[in-house]
Amino acid sequence: MKNSDNFATYEYTALSVKKELEPIYVDIYESFGWELLNNEITSEYSLLKSKLSFRRNRKINNKAALNKLHNKIDIHFTNITNLESQKYFWASFKAYLVGIISCVFLALSVFSITGLLTFGTMNSALQIVFGAIGTLLLIPPYFVYKNTLMLKSEEAQPLIDQEYDMISDICEEANLLIKNS
Repeated sequence: MKNSDNFATYEYTALSVKKELEPIYVDIYESFGWELLNNEITSEYSLLKSKLSFRRNRKINNKAALNKLHNKIDIHFTNITNLESQKYFWASFKAYLVGIISCVFLALSVFSITGLLTFGTMNSALQIVFGAIGTLLLIPPYFVYKNTLMLKSEEAQPLIDQEYDMISDICEEANLLIKNS
């Protein structure tokens, strides 16, 4: 017969996270009293992710306070995700804009060649100029993307680090609540 003093019921949770964020999530959940049960690598939407499964004693003290702190962490991770996506958004936006301008010049060249647009005596010269400008503008989008991504990353990194520091502070507070229970 088992000793009834050691009886515990557990609550379970599982989440899917990016592979590179796995150690961070494991640390966070452990500081909230969760115990890692399983770690599976999954291919969700063709991205490499980890499925983390946790359990925690259902009769843990300060559960309401821990849930409030966990909600704060979710907000900070949302902020980090937004900062990361803004970097890529602006880099893509600028590169696409240069590409669209290139297409406009190429379209002007084609329209003037086919006779849909006429520029009088300058028609032949403008066909060549528009075509050359359009062709040359096909080169910069890659460099615009890389440069903007680098600049936006440098801009966002201190804010991302600040969010991770706040997450760390919340985890310390949660860990103290667990130890005091």
